[in-house]
Amino acid sequence: MRNNSTERRQEIYDKIKASSKQEYILSEMKRLGFWNEGELDFKAVNTFFNEERELSQKLQKLLKEKKVIEDPEAFLAKKHQERKLASKQSQKATKERREKERLEKAERWRVSKEKDIIYLGENYSHQLNEQISNTERLKSKNLPVLHTAEDLAKAMNISISELRFLSFSRKNSKISHYKRFQMAKNLVDIV
Repeated sequence: MRNNSTERRQEIYDKIKASSKQEYILSEMKRLGFWNEGELDFKAVNTFFNEERELSQKLQKLLKEKKVIEDPEAFLAKKHQERKLASKQSQKATKERREKERLEKAERWRVSKEKDIIYLGENYSHQLNEQISNTERLKSKNLPVLHTAEDLAKAMNISISELRFLSFSRKNSKISHYKRFQMAKNLVDIV
């Protein structure tokens, strides 16, 4: 019996917490038959209790705010927490944005390296951006018309990375990929 009454009491507390004490009393009076549906306009009574509950909640909220404002230390602590939270959110957004930009930049760099040669050595790289071809002159000499490093690599049936490796030049390097041929300088040497 005791356990049942404890459960009933908890059930009543939960109903009161969900609505209000007056609404609970009204529903119990209707359930027990003290009020007839025909005697009163229950919609108006329910509307009244709903408005009363909303006003009570607003009043409680305003009282809490007043208490915080009256206590300057609590007010400052609350404002500090709000600023701290806003700052953390801003930092998180900035961090995500920078990470996204970093990944996009890395992807652009990867694609650029796959399709183009960016550096060939100290004395040669400054001319890499000049990708102007004199098409008429190349055709007149019966040479292939190649505008980009990608075109050249395709014509040679090699990849861009292989072309970059073969083209790279350094003054102090002992290895050169340039093929040299022994030819006579003068016609006199040939005869």
